[in-house]
Amino acid sequence: MERVDVTREHPARKVAEITLGFWLAKVVATTLGEVAGDAIAQTLNLGYVAGLAITLGLLAAFLVAQVRADRYRPFLFWATIVGTTTAGTEIADLSTHTLNLGYNVTSAILFGGMLLTLGIWYLRRGTCDVSAVVDRESELFFWGAVLFSNSLGTAFGDGLVYVFGLRTRPKIRLSDFSQL
Repeated sequence: MERVDVTREHPARKVAEITLGFWLAKVVATTLGEVAGDAIAQTLNLGYVAGLAITLGLLAAFLVAQVRADRYRPFLFWATIVGTTTAGTEIADLSTHTLNLGYNVTSAILFGGMLLTLGIWYLRRGTCDVSAVVDRESELFFWGAVLFSNSLGTAFGDGLVYVFGLRTRPKIRLSDFSQL
């Protein structure tokens, strides 16, 4: 186990500093990812399989660029975050709707995947501290954990909507305004 000990000022740091601004940006990025994932699969009527293929392709492109970057690059980092939320939406929706695993099973699988990723990351690196993400191995563990957690958030959140009988409002289309 290689223990990584760095400060947030480390020149090779690859992850945004965790501040109030980070959490606000994370909420926006998560919302963008959820909306984009649903738009691809549902609004464009491409389905979850095609949606997953598209979003994983985009995520892979952002992830390769992010991992190759020599340090934290804000645009690249946040584009990759949006990529994980978009692909995460498709992973959760495909598992629950297309594979018919349901929300509970999908959530349990994703939670297990997240715990496994964090556990192996800790065993290999001696920490899961995001400020210690300064090398490729730590960064890959970080992005794996982020993808699992974003997918889990979608599956668990959607499951809660159905458990508590909450429904989303009807969709508003631009054509609804054409007669105004």
